[in-house]
Amino acid sequence: LQLGYYPAARMVLDQLLIVNPECLNGLLFYGLLCYKEKKYSDSIMHLRQAISLSPDNPDAYNNIGLSYMESGQPKEAEVNLKKAIDLRPDNAIFVKNLAMVQRASGNLEEAVATYKKALEIDPKSYDAWECIGSIYGQKKEIDKAIECFHKAIAINSESLASRVDLAYAYHLLGEWEKGWENY
Repeated sequence: LQLGYYPAARMVLDQLLIVNPECLNGLLFYGLLCYKEKKYSDSIMHLRQAISLSPDNPDAYNNIGLSYMESGQPKEAEVNLKKAIDLRPDNAIFVKNLAMVQRASGNLEEAVATYKKALEIDPKSYDAWECIGSIYGQKKEIDKAIECFHKAIAINSESLASRVDLAYAYHLLGEWEKGWENY
């Protein structure tokens, strides 16, 4: 699926599910394929089937949560992502996905707290620092945003997003020289 051979993958998965309609991995992969193809209702359908076969599968809950988010159903997304986290609380990706839904829903403080939980699990998660910084920027708390972008860059000095956001934050403060240094 990562290489983008979706028609071939769909053909294989169709055949697999004809032979065994209750193949858990087939349903999980089909749900992921539909997600990547932006067919979110199909993704949700296949992932619901997977969850009915394996109700303790955290990946299924994470993936269906993402599909719900993309289909404009943030409450369902949050419910399913929380279930994924309940099943695998040490997975920083699941936690960051929940924070992303919270942010998209306008729950900025909750999103910041959730991203910080992800950092407790994975302190090297520079993208969590980028997101927190971006939220602070959105809230016009520029000094806090700058601090977060610096932390992201300290973890991953190659992060273009962090550097651009940091430069922009400095520009907002009128600190042009510092801003240009980061472009």
